Amino acid sequence: ERPKRWSDLVTVLSYGATSASVAALFHTGWFDLLVATVLGALVGVLSIPAGNNVSFGQAFEAIAALIVALLAAAVHGLWQPLALNSVLISALIVLLPGLMLTTAVTELAAQHMVAGVARMAGAAAILLKLAFGTVAGLAIAKVFGWKLDNHLPVPVPAYAEWLALLLSSVAFAVLFRAAQRDWLLVMASAWLGYGATRF
Repeated sequence: ERPKRWSDLVTVLSYGATSASVAALFHTGWFDLLVATVLGALVGVLSIPAGNNVSFGQAFEAIAALIVALLAAAVHGLWQPLALNSVLISALIVLLPGLMLTTAVTELAAQHMVAGVARMAGAAAILLKLAFGTVAGLAIAKVFGWKLDNHLPVPVPAYAEWLALLLSSVAFAVLFRAAQRDWLLVMASAWLGYGATRF
C-alpha cells in the first residue's frame, strides 16, 4: 500500500512539474506558472482513479479538460487575469497524445496500416475529448459571465526557462515510466526536441 501511495504521489508531482515547466517555456508570469502547476497536479490526481476505473478512464480526458478550463476561467474572471491559453495548454500538455501520433505515423510509414490507422484514430479521439472538455468548460464560464480575454503577463526571467527544461525532462522520464537506466536518454531527447524547436 505504501509503495502504491508513493508512486501516486510521484505521478501527481510529475504532472504538476511538467505543467509548471511548460508554462515557463511559454514565457508566462509567475502567477500563471503557479496556477498551471496546481491545475496540472489536479489532472495528475484525476489520472489515478482513471487508471483503475474503465468507465471513468474512457471519459478522463474530457472531464479533466472541463475541470481545468472551468477552474482557470474562474481564477481569470474572479481573481487575477491569466495568460489563459498558455495556462490551459500547460495544464493539459501531459494528456496530448504526442507519442501515440508519432507511433501511428511510424507504423503507417512502415506499411503497418491496421495498427497505424488504429493508433491514429485513438489519438484523434483523445484530441476530440480534450477539445470538447475545454470548450464545455469555457462555455460554462461564459454563462457565469466571466471574462475570457487573454492577458499578457510579465514573463518569468530567462533562467526559469532553463530550470523548467531540466525539470520537465525529469518529469517526462517519470511519466513515461522509463527504466532508470534510460532516464538520461529520455531527458536528452527532451533537450534535443526543445533545441530543435528553439533554434
